[in-house]
Amino acid sequence: MNLDVFGHFHGRDVVLEYDSLYYHRSELSGARDTEKTLALLEAGYLVARIREYGLQHLNIEHPNLIQIDHDYRYGPDAQLEADLAPGVAVIMSWCEVRAGATPRESDD
Repeated sequence: MNLDVFGHFHGRDVVLEYDSLYYHRSELSGARDTEKTLALLEAGYLVARIREYGLQHLNIEHPNLIQIDHDYRYGPDAQLEADLAPGVAVIMSWCEVRAGATPRESDD
């Protein structure tokens, strides 16, 4: 299974998927995204999906899944990083809560 980003955070396996409108707008892509997310959740991962505006959230409710909207604007990488920073901060806080960590606690 291909993952955009995989890592460990406070003892938990975390997957971050970035879903662009260009690659994820078809019905088939939505079905694949749903299947992949359900498999990851079943395996015990924390899953964060950043979905470009225009994409509906996956029809999955699970305590180990967060879905964030992102308004992509073509431009320099520095602008993309600045645009993603608020969403990443939300995901990091969510991961801390799901992992049972206290904020700003160092990683394992």
